[in-house]
Amino acid sequence: MSNKRCFTCKSLLADGIFNELVQSNRNNYNSLINSRNNLNKTKDELSKLLSEINIPDNIKDYNNDLIQTKSKIALYEEELQKLNDIDLAKISAKIYTFKQKIDRLNKIREGFKIIPQLLSEYNTLNISFRASEILSHLMDKDVKVNFDTSYNTTVEFDDKVLSYDQLSDGQQIMLGLSIRLAINSLYNDTIALIILDEPGISLDRESLSLLEDKLSGLSFHQIIIISHDDLFKSHADMVINL
Repeated sequence: MSNKRCFTCKSLLADGIFNELVQSNRNNYNSLINSRNNLNKTKDELSKLLSEINIPDNIKDYNNDLIQTKSKIALYEEELQKLNDIDLAKISAKIYTFKQKIDRLNKIREGFKIIPQLLSEYNTLNISFRASEILSHLMDKDVKVNFDTSYNTTVEFDDKVLSYDQLSDGQQIMLGLSIRLAINSLYNDTIALIILDEPGISLDRESLSLLEDKLSGLSFHQIIIISHDDLFKSHADMVINL
């Protein structure tokens, strides 16, 4: 009886150990299953990540790109070294020289801008001087013809300064004639030719005779006069009647 109880105890003990082993193995199995599932999940996530990154199948492409990049870097470094070898002092000197030339050209250009104004002032003075000479000759007295900036005319003689409107009809005609002759002498001095159309219109006989006499004393090589008055014939080298 005693032996049977011992066997039964042993059997129960063995069953308990077995059950513990089974339970332990079951736990280990479940743990392995969970680990496998986790690994599969991680594998799936990694595959998805790799597909998003789109890594080329052939890793040699990366190597070729790396070689090309290194070659470009070497070329850039070579060009940079060439730039470093350039004498910056010489470049600065050349830039300064060019700047001086540009400054001189700008000054010349600014000077050209005032040339028309200077020419206008010069021509106005010349016309005024020449018209004064001619009018003095025509009027037999010292006369000065002046122009303002708007080309309004004043005449100085006998200690008086008269505007164009204050002159007599004959004086206005002689002033206009003087200005025409002065302009002609300024722009036509190589030909020395003047053509006058009815220069004595509105003049009385005395003024007309004086004008005819004075015209013959002007320093023009050729004077062509278109007139209905026969007084000009006396000093004409040729008369054409129409």
